[in-house]
Amino acid sequence: MKSKNKIFIKSIGAGISMSIPLIIGILSKDPNICTFGALGSFSFLIFRDRSIIWNIKAIVLHAIALLFSFFFGLITGMHSWILPFVISIISFIAFFFTRIYRIPKPDYFFVIMVFASGFNIRVNNIIQAFDNSIYLLYGICGALIACILTSLIMGLPKSLKKDDYESFTFLDKYYVTIHKSPDMFLKACHFSSVIFITAYISYLFRDNSGYWVLVSSAAILAGEHLNAIRKRTIGRVLGTLFGLIFGYFLIKIDMNKEVTIIFIIMFAVLIEYFVSLNYTLANFFINPQVLLLMSLHEQSYKYSILSVRFAGVVIGSIIAMLLIFLMTHSIRLMDHYTIPKYYQD
Repeated sequence: MKSKNKIFIKSIGAGISMSIPLIIGILSKDPNICTFGALGSFSFLIFRDRSIIWNIKAIVLHAIALLFSFFFGLITGMHSWILPFVISIISFIAFFFTRIYRIPKPDYFFVIMVFASGFNIRVNNIIQAFDNSIYLLYGICGALIACILTSLIMGLPKSLKKDDYESFTFLDKYYVTIHKSPDMFLKACHFSSVIFITAYISYLFRDNSGYWVLVSSAAILAGEHLNAIRKRTIGRVLGTLFGLIFGYFLIKIDMNKEVTIIFIIMFAVLIEYFVSLNYTLANFFINPQVLLLMSLHEQSYKYSILSVRFAGVVIGSIIAMLLIFLMTHSIRLMDHYTIPKYYQD
């Protein structure tokens, strides 16, 4: 099967994964299933052209990470001053383990995004946080159903023989990773420190949905290399600007819920299709999807998010790009710069 056909089929799978919690939420008239269930459906996005067993295992592990991340985000929101510390620790661990276990993209991004989403939701106690987290299971079930259907359409094998690296113990994987990337701890520390700074800014603007700063910086950092980060920054800002304008006109139409979920599902398909082909275009579709999801949950909130989201994207993207540039420049100086002889005396 051609690569473009596989991308298209996976995109349809992303739409199926998103549609299940949305349809259940509309039929049961529970907006929490729509909004929070959609977060669980993101577990499908780890799907790869491997085998049915591999994909089911990957989605389940991704789903568990999202569940715990969302729950800790809700708990952190009860004591918002600890946000920078908690998310930087989670980011360091996520960066570390995704490198050792060679977890493919989107690796840690949705873990951070779902944590930030949980932080933005106000709960009064642990029981309420647990109850809200349960809603993610609707999206996770949708992701597993979409996984099986997509795997069958692609004709993926039931299982594949493990390669040499997969059969290694944790210590063996650790030593191999360190051997190939001796700067891994330095990158993990810098990554978590950037997240710490943007999380602190998110905390300062917590009453104005400042968590978009945190989400945007995590998305930009996923580029890892400076050139990729520069392109992602430009693409994210442009995609957000025009996407918000398009989203504004959509929510101004004031569509009914049935038409709204059709648009959300369509955007899920388009986002997954373009995310590896055109980052700017993928971001264009992300923004109206976010606005429509929020409109399902709280009608009065959908207009105020426009300026807040754009400001968060710009601030988070620029901060992440500048801090990555400083790290890259510092490492280059360490590796290549030598003091002239006339200064050494």
